[in-house]
Amino acid sequence: MSMSVLQFVLTIFALVSAVLNLTIIISIRRHRKDNTILKGSFFSLTTIQSAADILLACETALLMRARKYRYLDFMLVEGNALWYILPWVTNFFNYHIKGVIYLGHILLSFNRFTAVFFPLKYESFWDSKPMKFVKAFIWIIPSFFYLPIVLNFNYHMWYSMGTNNETVRLQMDDESTQLISYFDASLSFGATVISFIFHLSSAFKISKQMITHNINQYHSIEIRLFIASVLLFILLSLNTTVHIAAIVVSNTGNTVLVMWLYDLSYPMLDMLCSANPWILCLTSSATRDAVKRLLLPSKKDEVTSIRLVSPSTNSAI
Repeated sequence: MSMSVLQFVLTIFALVSAVLNLTIIISIRRHRKDNTILKGSFFSLTTIQSAADILLACETALLMRARKYRYLDFMLVEGNALWYILPWVTNFFNYHIKGVIYLGHILLSFNRFTAVFFPLKYESFWDSKPMKFVKAFIWIIPSFFYLPIVLNFNYHMWYSMGTNNETVRLQMDDESTQLISYFDASLSFGATVISFIFHLSSAFKISKQMITHNINQYHSIEIRLFIASVLLFILLSLNTTVHIAAIVVSNTGNTVLVMWLYDLSYPMLDMLCSANPWILCLTSSATRDAVKRLLLPSKKDEVTSIRLVSPSTNSAI
């Protein structure tokens, strides 16, 4: 069975976004010495988020869509070792990376919160050893939820051939399906609620400061980064809504609607792991300049270093 036009477009978009994500990571790391904005904690967190986005996009394209539509038949043969191992690996990797992305949203929103309320101190806070540990630890936390499931062989995960052998479907027993769905929805919901609180608090503070203070270059940059974080949060909220709706509807026994919501969750996942680089390029001129300098090295001398002046002690964003 050939991949539908929609699935093909979504796959190409996700892979192009992954390439752009990788380009942005390289650009930030290469040019942050010339641009103090790129040295900031927000861009450090962005590289973490981008790395997770790249992994999820590649996993979705290869182990989900390519497997489903039998583009992996040259290596995935019914009855061979991969046929039995990959279902477990795919489930763990998929939900683990999604968990990292959810936790990354919390850090991004908290970063904007600290930038708004503690503009003079927040960079040193994010550069502290405890916060460096936290940034590394988000790659481990989801394992606590999903490893006990995939390592419990009382559960069952397997591939099966679809109608007329046109597709290879990934299936799980009811109990493991329910557990993974609840964990995934809970992490997404928790990240959404926490991020909402941080963003709402930041928005009130920003609106108050915009009324009572003049907006200088520093404030303008921080506000644009806040907008980038909010746009990503909107996609996270939509993803959470789909998850919660699927769980609620499944309890009503409406199989048709449940399957529709599951089908909707895949494009939502594509948007969640693909939006970050485009939003960064849209809201951050520093990101655009860094990418241009990487892709057009002949233009390097035309771009001057950017120095960011911190706000005075009497001002706050």
